[in-house]
Amino acid sequence: MITTQLKEGETLLWQGRPAPRCYTFRNWKHALFGMVLFFPTLFWTTLSWQLFRAGESLLLPLVTVPFLLLSFWLAFGHLFKARWEWEQLFYSLSDQRLMKHSRRGIEEFPVASFKGYTLRSLGEHLATVKVMHPEGRLILHCLEQPQLLCDQLDMLLDQQRAGEIV
Repeated sequence: MITTQLKEGETLLWQGRPAPRCYTFRNWKHALFGMVLFFPTLFWTTLSWQLFRAGESLLLPLVTVPFLLLSFWLAFGHLFKARWEWEQLFYSLSDQRLMKHSRRGIEEFPVASFKGYTLRSLGEHLATVKVMHPEGRLILHCLEQPQLLCDQLDMLLDQQRAGEIV
């Protein structure tokens, strides 16, 4: 898939994808917060519907439903979304550009304008790499064996500093 999207004369240096569990649960704190909110909100919604059936106003149950949906999304929804996104998420580095292939399309940055990168370790052989660029940054979440990418980035940055990459 990735090699078919290379330009003429472009060489693939590295390709990878995020570790599935790490990528899916990278926002686990949101899920924990969502669960803390979900159960009291569910109780509140259930109580308000019982009050409505007993003859009270419909306003209270209608007010609670958005809170219930929001807490459900925080607790579970974004985890399912992340797992669904993971299926089509690939990263690749060529001698000309760094690419993130996802369901939304290809996000790419030319190698010639890299400013550097940062590495945030998540485990012994797992890390998130942020590549700095004048237009922003490209975040490569939860890479297995990130040192392979970092070695290639170091080589390209050295070539850039030496004036070999324009």
